[in-house]
Amino acid sequence: MITRHHILTGDSLAGTFRRTNLDGNIIVSRECLIDGPVSDDDPEAFWKKRSEYIRNAFNADVNEYLSNVKSEFDKINDIGSDDEVNLWFENDLFCQANMWFTIMLLNRNGITNVYRVSPLIRNANKWEGFGRHTAGDLVQCYEKHQLLKKGDFKLGENLWDAYRREDIVALALLSKSLSPCFPYLEEVCKAEMERKRNARPRKVLEDLLAKGYTDFSDIFTQFSQTEGIYGYGDMQVGNMLKEIRK
Repeated sequence: MITRHHILTGDSLAGTFRRTNLDGNIIVSRECLIDGPVSDDDPEAFWKKRSEYIRNAFNADVNEYLSNVKSEFDKINDIGSDDEVNLWFENDLFCQANMWFTIMLLNRNGITNVYRVSPLIRNANKWEGFGRHTAGDLVQCYEKHQLLKKGDFKLGENLWDAYRREDIVALALLSKSLSPCFPYLEEVCKAEMERKRNARPRKVLEDLLAKGYTDFSDIFTQFSQTEGIYGYGDMQVGNMLKEIRK
């Protein structure tokens, strides 16, 4: 019997999703792979370094991280090879890095019946995501889901490998790939390359401080308006500000 699974980007989306009439198991992606070490390909070393980083950067409990974050990804191991899997990820770099990682895990588990579910694009803001979607909106998103083809799995895994190794040459080449499952890929990869090459997000924050912005709420709003492609939350922006002010 085929079971349906929904891998959702964050608890906020999961809360709205539960108000839909869509059936299936829920897996919540709570990671922020845009932040911290991701280079290890060995699973044990990878999760060890992630848990240590989250503890140090966000003052989080390691056991809580393992039970609330890693455990959700572990559920992928229980998905049947013929089951349907839906990837509910947004278009920004934060979500795309998490999605590339998830595709890698699915591919290594031989799970091929996988769909990308994209947010509705409103007001020409393709980085807004699912945040303002209603339950009805999410049903529309699901009805438009896109099946990942064989090349999409390879692309997703290659994107993750280039990302984790910080190989901007490989990322530049992969960014030219065309697939409805990876819209805005060139823009997202360019944003990551600019982050590695010239610390683009940090420089934007430094410019805001130089212009006299002091209130965090104002800084975060201004940053998000121009740098929404990164998908940074207040914790990521807050940590960057702390580093700058040191």
